[in-house]
This record gives sequence, structure tokens and C-alpha cells, in this order.
Amino acid sequence: ERSQSRELQRKDLLVAVAQWLALPGRPDTNLEAAIAWIERAGAAGADLVVLPELWLCGYDMASLRADVQAAAEPVPGPRTRTLAAVERRLRMWVFAGSLPERHGDEMYNTAVVFNREGTIVAQHRKVHLYRPTREDAIFKAGSALTSFADAELGNVGVTLCFDGDFPEVARVLGERGVDLVVQSNAYE
Repeated sequence: ERSQSRELQRKDLLVAVAQWLALPGRPDTNLEAAIAWIERAGAAGADLVVLPELWLCGYDMASLRADVQAAAEPVPGPRTRTLAAVERRLRMWVFAGSLPERHGDEMYNTAVVFNREGTIVAQHRKVHLYRPTREDAIFKAGSALTSFADAELGNVGVTLCFDGDFPEVARVLGERGVDLVVQSNAYE
């Protein structure tokens, strides 16, 4: 059993959650919306903001494959560099939901985490793809759960939507000593 006496050296954080209905097939419009939500959270004094799953391409089952193809890029890529610039200006954490990542010939549903300096400190490729919406026909599954340690946030786990439905995920993250789990979802 892990000792409960360890205390994190962090202040209370103001967390903002941005959840909007991203427009399918409109990555540039969705990027503008994400930046507006991040700036709004920053103006409200948030230390950390969480964006939704697949905010860049939208999540319409009928057009998801085409929308993913149109929005996908490597990480880092042009859109993540744009987000990083916003982060450097606002000096806040952004758990940038997920976006379609192109890695060679493969597509991943990838969560990206930026620290206060605008540096990518973690990437999580969704491990449990949701078969009823055919995510498994569009994306390759990630091969591992993601966690990272930070002096301000502690030990952080990053999951995406359906990943959180499996008790094994909580068990593994708990065994890693995770203090905080941030999970983005594609819910309306």
C-alpha cells in the first residue's frame, strides 16, 4: 500500500473544462474555437484547461474517417505549434483533449499535454478504441497508458474517453502512484 503521508508541493489550481460541439470537417475553425476557449479560461484565471476529445476534427460517426484524414498531422505539427505559442503567452497548463495524429501511415487518437511554457510534456495514444463507432477501423490503438511527474501537478495520468471505462486503467495508474487523472471525452 502506498503511503498517504506524502504531500504534493502544489497550490490549489483553478481548472477550466472547455466542452463544445466541434464542427466536423472544419479543423481551422475548430482550432480557432480551441484558442478562444483557452484564452477565455486564461482570462478567468485558470491554471489548467482541458479540451475535448477529437476537438480538431469533430466527432460525427458518418464522416469521422474523412474528417480525421483531413485534420490529421504529426505531433508536434503546425496546429500543436500554434497551441504552444498560445500557452507560452498565457502561461497555463493545457490538456489539449485529443487530435488525430498522423504517424507514418498510421492514425492515432492522441491526447497532448502542454506545460506552462508551451512545451509538450506528454502524449497519450488512446488505448481502448470504441468499436460501436468504428474507431478501431480509423485509428491504431496506443500500446501503453500514459503518466508523467511534475513538481506542480504531481503524478498525472492521461486517458481518453473509453480508456476510463476499464478498471485495469485505474489499477495501473494507481500502481504508478498517480495523484491526478485528466480524461478528455467526446460527449455532447
